Amino acid sequence: MSKNFLIVFKSSAQKELINEFEIDEELIALHSERNSVSPSIRLIPTDRNINKHIAQDIVEGFLTDQFSVIESKITESKYHYHIEVVFQLIFEDFIQVTLSGSNLFYKEGGVEYFYSIEGCFCKAFAHSLTQNINTDFSISITCEKSTKIR
Repeated sequence: MSKNFLIVFKSSAQKELINEFEIDEELIALHSERNSVSPSIRLIPTDRNINKHIAQDIVEGFLTDQFSVIESKITESKYHYHIEVVFQLIFEDFIQVTLSGSNLFYKEGGVEYFYSIEGCFCKAFAHSLTQNINTDFSISITCEKSTKIR
């Protein structure tokens, strides 16, 4: 059995800023003249961590194996593209993990790690938990524990 957390990312982008968009295997890419970006989330080690370097290594290492996109959609209004992406984080039952709002607490081997979860845009199709490209698009996220894996 595993613990499953869902993070719902929502954003709106002005149509005039986007040349085209594509969805490939549930990953969205928005292409403009400046760059190509994909919706993503960031796990940011907080000041509560004793060793921030190890906390960051965890994000860049095995946590990324537990991170996936399970659903994506784009809808259009007159002036905007509305983007919604559902991300999933899966942890084995023996790992102590708690999600409170947009804060993630993770404990392994007696060592505690604390993260803040933020929505962001990263390089298109990069599928990253740490990279951020400033787009000035509005972003909101909601985090919830799921009772089943989608």
